[in-house]
Amino acid sequence: MNQIVQYGWETGQSKPKTPSSEGMVAIDPNTVLVLRVQLARQDEAKARLGEDWIENDLVFTRPDGSPLHPADVADEFARLIALAGCRRSRCTVFGTVRRRWRWRRGWTSR
Repeated sequence: MNQIVQYGWETGQSKPKTPSSEGMVAIDPNTVLVLRVQLARQDEAKARLGEDWIENDLVFTRPDGSPLHPADVADEFARLIALAGCRRSRCTVFGTVRRRWRWRRGWTSR
């Protein structure tokens, strides 16, 4: 399992920093369904694009299979937060969500 990392503006993939980052995450049945639909969409795109599809084993990609840029994902997440009527905190949205998730599970900093 790899993660998307950013080097300045350029991105790449690398192994997670620590073994604890490689753990399994339990997901609910609705999320499983959404992920299966996404994989089916990717299969359709792969079939349509043939050799032009960029294979990288990522679930969420651009229409040609290339990786999404973290800044584009963050911008879209912020747009959806605003659309939902939520207030954006002084911290980064991703950082806030991550910290709250970890806090609810009794984990400490980072």
